[in-house]
Amino acid sequence: MKLTFDGISSCWEEGIPLGNGRMGAVLCSEPETDVLYLNDDTLWSGYPHAETSPVTPEIVAKARQASLHDDYATATRIIKEATLQEKDEQIYEPFGTVRIQYSTSADGRESMKRQLDLARALAGETFQMGDANVHVDAWCSEPDDLLVYRMSSDAPIDVNISVSGTFLKQSRASLETVSDGHRATLIVMGRMPGLNIGLLPHPSENPWEDEQDGTGMAYAGAFSLTVTGGDINVGDNSLQCSNITGLSLRFRSMSGFKGSDQQPERSMTVIADHLEKNH
Repeated sequence: MKLTFDGISSCWEEGIPLGNGRMGAVLCSEPETDVLYLNDDTLWSGYPHAETSPVTPEIVAKARQASLHDDYATATRIIKEATLQEKDEQIYEPFGTVRIQYSTSADGRESMKRQLDLARALAGETFQMGDANVHVDAWCSEPDDLLVYRMSSDAPIDVNISVSGTFLKQSRASLETVSDGHRATLIVMGRMPGLNIGLLPHPSENPWEDEQDGTGMAYAGAFSLTVTGGDINVGDNSLQCSNITGLSLRFRSMSGFKGSDQQPERSMTVIADHLEKNH
């Protein structure tokens, strides 16, 4: 079964989901840019610690007694008043966002068609950029535990790839020449914040625990980019590709998660080194 879409995705809900059970992404197509919203199921703020709930046995007993008398409004009020003081301390966080921007005319990419092949778990795009006809495939592999974004064009084009994330802090990159083109590796590193100490309901910005008192887990992502023809230049959290006819971008992620009852690895360098060694 295949799902086919004409045109770009006008909102996140119109993106194409990809995943392998551990990592996932949503591929959205803007007028000039493909956007990959990345997720890793081990990325949580905070860390294991002794938790105390404001819902005491006495409060539960009062709410239960009200319920037994069919006074559900009072039971709800009792629980609500208690949980308004509860802290939402460990929160799932996304990995970050990859923007794959195509250098196009003012009208952007034309004749965009998108497809999701459910049988093969494969997302695809075809579009035109001036005289160039471009084809894109994207998927998440479970055996290889990576995300792949692959593009081919019948004429040279320019592409800029940038990575951003709320809690990303450092990056490093390397370049090399291979037999059929150029290859670059970009390692991005971050650290989840400590505990969220704001009370429910959430304020507009979550107040995080001071980093000196406790930090969350470290995490990292490795982007391996190979291009056909042209060249690659490295910028801040970005890779600029010029005059290329193809690219293959592979992404792997890793975090310091060691289990729900174990303190996580907090060193970004340790995670990044391990990920780069096995990339």
